[in-house]
Amino acid sequence: MTDTLDFLHLVTGDFTMLTNQSIGLLRKWLGDQDVPFDEGTLEILYCHQRMVLDRSRTHNITRIVDEQEFVVKHMIDSLSVVLTMLREEVDSFIDVGSGAGFPGIPVKVTLPHTQAVLLDSSRRKVDFLDKAIGELALSNVTTRWDRAETAAKTPELREVFDAALVRALKELRIVVELALPFVRTGGILIAQKGPACREEVKSAETALAVLGGTIERTECLTLPQDFGDRVLLIIRKVGPCPLEYPRRPGLPEKRPL
Repeated sequence: MTDTLDFLHLVTGDFTMLTNQSIGLLRKWLGDQDVPFDEGTLEILYCHQRMVLDRSRTHNITRIVDEQEFVVKHMIDSLSVVLTMLREEVDSFIDVGSGAGFPGIPVKVTLPHTQAVLLDSSRRKVDFLDKAIGELALSNVTTRWDRAETAAKTPELREVFDAALVRALKELRIVVELALPFVRTGGILIAQKGPACREEVKSAETALAVLGGTIERTECLTLPQDFGDRVLLIIRKVGPCPLEYPRRPGLPEKRPL
């Protein structure tokens, strides 16, 4: 924790900033949801927040620069999957399209026992993730610079994870093809969606049937501060994916199943 605390002082200049309104909001939400955490968890999450906001001054990592909005739309939205993962006893996960580390880094910080892979096709974003992992002193988490279509064909990543996390990436039938091949049979894909996802669910029926998945349940939540509703689609992997999936890069999006 010493390295993390040193970094915290570096980016804030004052440890007492952890008591500001945005961190208080995060503390309250975690407590209300019965998500296990301690002050060390909040320290690391705040460090990640500062890293992203600082980097966004010169790079297009996130358009959200207000701290309170950031906590709700990035941190709390990311952490909405934690209770599901605890119930499922998830020990390993892959964050497909991790970007600046959402949801993967907040989830990893909150569930430190998990093995995690953060996957993104942008070299710039993966470089940032590598820096964040180092500065936050996170263990048992690696990055992968690759497209999902090719990464899912590698033996070390194919059908090995308890869970795949996908947040605000693509239409559901595309998400299913890109992410479900990473999940072991019996594991889950958690697709984080907005409330208007009913049509996506209907159109994804073929992709789910082909790729060995079934929507087991949906979990709905309302974000604090009137920032809207979210839906978690919990997709159970009931059988192996055919070896030809995912198809070559770009094809799942151009010609969805």
